[in-house]
Amino acid sequence: MVIRNDNFRQRWGGRARHSVRAVLGHAGDGAHGVTRPTRRSALLMTEVMIALTIISLAILPLAYSFAQENKYLRRCYERSVAIEIVDGEMEIIRAGGWRQFTNGVHTITTTARSATNLPPGELRLTLTDKQARVEWLPAETSHGSPVVREAALK
Repeated sequence: MVIRNDNFRQRWGGRARHSVRAVLGHAGDGAHGVTRPTRRSALLMTEVMIALTIISLAILPLAYSFAQENKYLRRCYERSVAIEIVDGEMEIIRAGGWRQFTNGVHTITTTARSATNLPPGELRLTLTDKQARVEWLPAETSHGSPVVREAALK
């Protein structure tokens, strides 16, 4: 049996070659067997791109809010550490530690290990005849507000 090219083109959708893909009815081949995109695949690709855009527009605000919440939690943690340190120093001062200092403003150092978790700042003691004031002042205002404790001296 001899198959003529004219007959084959009419029977198998205009393909000039005898190939398995032509017989099975696959989409037309481009160079080196790569299939050319059809109209359906182009629409599918467009739908996928639109879906990815919608998803990214929904996720970006969530990611931003998580980052902001992380910063807020860090500031809250730093403030709680500063409160603990100031309260501890005030206990020492009220227990009689104020006698080591003269009246005026003094920068004090703490032995609390948690002070390493604080941003740069200053722990300050202000003494008068009847009152002691211990405060932690952050170096930058973006790292929180000052923490202040005052007590009357005996």
